[in-house]
Amino acid sequence: MIGACRALAINQYYLGYFAVARRYAKRGVQIWRAGKVESPVEEVHAPVVICLCIEALSGWHLGEITTCHAIMEEAISLANDLRDSHALAQALYLSAMLAYYERNASEVERLTSDLIELSTRQNLNQSKASSIACAVGPRGEDLYTKRFS
Repeated sequence: MIGACRALAINQYYLGYFAVARRYAKRGVQIWRAGKVESPVEEVHAPVVICLCIEALSGWHLGEITTCHAIMEEAISLANDLRDSHALAQALYLSAMLAYYERNASEVERLTSDLIELSTRQNLNQSKASSIACAVGPRGEDLYTKRFS
């Protein structure tokens, strides 16, 4: 059930229905917090972490800037607590995207560095870290647009 909420939240988020996405994400977190829920399938990463990330990103788009940062930190902390490197990589990536939305170059660099370190240590795909590192220069300028426009 948590996986279904995660899938619906992600789809609604990328369709631009932020309030609906946040509602599905919150529901997934509520189900997880209600107790030990066994999934009938093996998940690549903990769905609750992704639900928290989508809740935070949706909240940001809806203007709830302060709470979205706290929720994103909770997602990173939970991924660490669960010792789920894939979920941690996703949480770091989505946190970097949030920092990118806010044009916070130093935070993007910090999170990208953490993601590259995790990817190297755990032998994870580094494409996400590389794409962010290429997209934002050291002073926050948009290198991707400069290169390809």
